[in-house]
Amino acid sequence: MTDSDSTVTAIPAEETVSTPPPKQTGFKMLSIWPPSQRTRDAVIYRLMDTLSPGSVVSKRYGAISAAEVEDAARLIEKEAFDTIHGSSDSTSPGVEILQQYTNEITRQLLEYVGPPSR
Repeated sequence: MTDSDSTVTAIPAEETVSTPPPKQTGFKMLSIWPPSQRTRDAVIYRLMDTLSPGSVVSKRYGAISAAEVEDAARLIEKEAFDTIHGSSDSTSPGVEILQQYTNEITRQLLEYVGPPSR
């Protein structure tokens, strides 16, 4: 084999050196408001559990039919979310607005179930 029979192709230097990913400095901000749809669905699921027949709430405030539980839970969460998300306080720091959201869910829940049955 002669030099003219073999060909060597040079690989450009920029293709042989891998560049490391850019460094991330500082902390990544964790946004807790507005909650993700997954979080809102978890709240709805928990409300369904709270409203279901046999729960402490249903024993104290009266049972809600099993067919009505999911609709009630979705309504309570949506009204609480809309109330807080639409308020002027929705620019509060994440933890504060999350606390307002949970308080509003409780308020909506108690409003929905009405006064305790005697």
